[in-house]
Amino acid sequence: MRPTSESELPQRPARVEQLQFLGDDLVAVVLEGEGVAIPTRLVCVALGLDPEAQSERLRAHDVLAQGLRVVRVPLDGRVRPMLAIMHTHVAFWLATITPGLVAAAVRPKLVRYQQELVMVLNALYGPHVAPVAAGDAESLPIPSSAERQLAVVQQELLTLRAALLALVQSQRATEERVDTLDERVDGVADLVDELREIAKISAVQAEYLQRSLRRLAQRYQTASGTERNMFELLYAQFKMAMGIPRYDALPAKKYAQAVSWLREKAAELLPNDPDALPPMQEQLLGCQPPNWGRDYAPHAYSSCSRKPMWANASASHAARWHGGSMAPVRSRLRRSKTLRLSWEPPCMPLPRRRHRWPSPRRWC
Repeated sequence: MRPTSESELPQRPARVEQLQFLGDDLVAVVLEGEGVAIPTRLVCVALGLDPEAQSERLRAHDVLAQGLRVVRVPLDGRVRPMLAIMHTHVAFWLATITPGLVAAAVRPKLVRYQQELVMVLNALYGPHVAPVAAGDAESLPIPSSAERQLAVVQQELLTLRAALLALVQSQRATEERVDTLDERVDGVADLVDELREIAKISAVQAEYLQRSLRRLAQRYQTASGTERNMFELLYAQFKMAMGIPRYDALPAKKYAQAVSWLREKAAELLPNDPDALPPMQEQLLGCQPPNWGRDYAPHAYSSCSRKPMWANASASHAARWHGGSMAPVRSRLRRSKTLRLSWEPPCMPLPRRRHRWPSPRRWC
């Protein structure tokens, strides 16, 4: 990394305070919004180091150079610009200093500080290892109670940091998936809009619109007595309102709008006629096919009611079946073993040949 010159470092107005460092009084500069900066020259003098050599070393260091500042401090009766290091980088700077380069008076303090720093860093970032033997433990420094508590707290913070990082990564992955799904949903919505622009109404819907216009025109002509061709007039108005040349050209998404237009027109022309328009849903009435597994002739039962045909037939029908006689049908059925039908059921064609069917006594 290219050494950083003092002209390139940020210079800040500062508030000066005094602090104790290794028994010496040093000047500390308080920078608003950043923290406390300590002039490197004063620290080097307290440690017995070469200030110029340490300044060049700090500027050339990739990490320590980020904590350098140029501050103006009073020194020897004058305010001078000096190179300072932020308090966040002081511990790391002291850890990189070789103890043999400092003064003999402060060397034990620096060594002890670096040993404590090694223990703290190992507790925070180091792996968990098995305890050492008793003989080896005597040569190691015994951490104090405060240091052990600090190591425990730092380990908990490290665990919490790992959990937070995992949570952040999970949230980012979830956000990416949500963004992907949003894009896909938007694409599907656009495709649906395009299809709705292209898709037309069905033949049943077109037939309902035509039938509604004809019915509305006929009922209005009947109610008003006008001789005008109301169907052609309503049809022209409908095409102009919907913007189409014919019924089957109406887009599917405009079908509800077309029905609303018909209702408004019916309320305008025939406000007191609730049947001006045909119902939108009509059910086709039909009969279910009979159960061919039953032990009776297929034409002997009505497939709608599942009862014998004579049970649903009126007296006039019975008279027509039996040559115009109005005698009770039930008595005739009791006396006869067979019944020949001359009437075709409404839900099933009459078989080509006549079948014999069981005696009606079983139903009486």
